[in-house]
Amino acid sequence: MKKLLFISKNLEMGGMEKALVILLNELVKKYDITLILEEKKGMFFQDLNSQIKVEEYKLSTSKFTLLRRSINLIHKTLWKLKNKNKYDFACNFATYSLIGAYLAKVASTNNALYVHSNYYEAFKHNVEAFKGFFNSLNIADFQNIIFVSNESKDSFNKIYPDLKVKTIVINNLIDYNYIQTKAQEKINLPYQKNKINFLYEGRLDNDSKNFKRMLKSFSLALKKNNNLNLYLIGSGKDQKLCDDLIKEYNLKNHVFMLGAIKDPYQYFKHCDAFLLTSNYEGFPVVLVEALVLNVPIISTISVSDSEIDLKDYIIKIPFEEEKIAKVLSNFSQTKVNYHLDFAKINEKRIQKLINIIENKNAK
Repeated sequence: MKKLLFISKNLEMGGMEKALVILLNELVKKYDITLILEEKKGMFFQDLNSQIKVEEYKLSTSKFTLLRRSINLIHKTLWKLKNKNKYDFACNFATYSLIGAYLAKVASTNNALYVHSNYYEAFKHNVEAFKGFFNSLNIADFQNIIFVSNESKDSFNKIYPDLKVKTIVINNLIDYNYIQTKAQEKINLPYQKNKINFLYEGRLDNDSKNFKRMLKSFSLALKKNNNLNLYLIGSGKDQKLCDDLIKEYNLKNHVFMLGAIKDPYQYFKHCDAFLLTSNYEGFPVVLVEALVLNVPIISTISVSDSEIDLKDYIIKIPFEEEKIAKVLSNFSQTKVNYHLDFAKINEKRIQKLINIIENKNAK
């Protein structure tokens, strides 16, 4: 049985972390898997198959620079002596993890980096910042660079044309049975049936998700239609910003922050539409979850992979707040059925990754 190594930050709540657990639970049926985390913690631990070995690679956080660097250098050297080319395949799943990039390349000559976001958009089209980020990961040394959307891959290839041969799009697997089962559970806070109920679920991170745009647009929509509610599920660094914006726009009777919920699918099922006003995304996991549950989607983001083109399934909105407000205020309850074969989609995606693991190079 081939030995695989995956490296990530932690298993706290997030689309990337959820996707990692689903992927590993599928691969462990065929491979011997070790997962290294920088922080051995997170709510998704309970969902991880017990056959997957989990180790922690903890970096020193000493305030003394020389001591911190010395400790980390010793740790890296010892790890390299023990694990060099020990694995048949190694993957840094958390794109931004510098230590993950190093460990993956040490652990196997057949290695990969997952890229979960469109970093060209994240760096606001600043090519030097974009290159600085990927060069810090020594991107050219990876054998495979895996993107979750065509758009992310295409923007990367324009800046790194010499690495195009190493790039491939493999989107995350969809645990559609789990989503559909959990959606049947009762919710503690029923929606107001006489209202149009919008839902957002994910990280509270204004840099990418742009909650200021969302809440400003919603406040404008309420001036035209007072029959609207918005529910926010999630946690993150900008929770206070969201609280402050709700107060600033006088939204406390229409916007409700529910906190982090591990399995929010019952909220998906009963809402009237899912709302996403992000500046950029790789391929939003939450939108695929909405597709599984046939929830109408209103989104500023439209991306694609080989199996799903989101523009075919969403109500696309511009970035302008007035235009978003118009869509929200005029939205009416409607039923949809997307007719997607998620079993077939998963099969195609996992086979692409298996081809890489088995060195078949079928890109």
